[in-house]
Amino acid sequence: MIRKLEQVTTIISGAGSNAYTNLENPNIQPFYLMRGNDLDQNGHISLHSMEQVYLSSSQKTGRYILESEDVVVLARGSAIRVGFITKDIADAGVIASANFIILRPNKAQVQGEVITAYLNSEIGREHLLKLSKGAVIQHIPTSNLKSMEIPVPNLQIQNKIREIFYATQLAYQATLDLAEQQKRTANALILDLMQEAA
Repeated sequence: MIRKLEQVTTIISGAGSNAYTNLENPNIQPFYLMRGNDLDQNGHISLHSMEQVYLSSSQKTGRYILESEDVVVLARGSAIRVGFITKDIADAGVIASANFIILRPNKAQVQGEVITAYLNSEIGREHLLKLSKGAVIQHIPTSNLKSMEIPVPNLQIQNKIREIFYATQLAYQATLDLAEQQKRTANALILDLMQEAA
């Protein structure tokens, strides 16, 4: 079944600079601000580099707070990227900057993992590229993303896609952890050898 994104998600533009402030306010809960460089090419989001900000008005800006299973599309920048909001990211309290478009799935119809997997696939990336404008700095207008069509399989198949999605995420993280450990071990060995030669 083919559906337009606007039929199966609520589409929200990211927070403009007037929606938050860097000025500390002890009476307001701080949030992390996700910018383009916090989302890598593989769709992984890092909290470590995010700065804390304070919403200007919780009544008007609450919609920018990311929820578990949201999909974020970096719609402005040198490369279009797509990420998935895990429970850990959502629980940390994160808002998306104006460079993002938030896709909030209607969970009765489609799971966020399914949307993310499709948009990060080769076909999905090509589709997003066709929607974008600009050569060096790419930009996807919200109206273009609303009309983008994606395949929406039945829930049984969606559950299988979800399992593969998480298995891939775990494998990717394990590979990163192993590479980091090998790098630390190699650096320690090099340092030991250099000190022995001194």
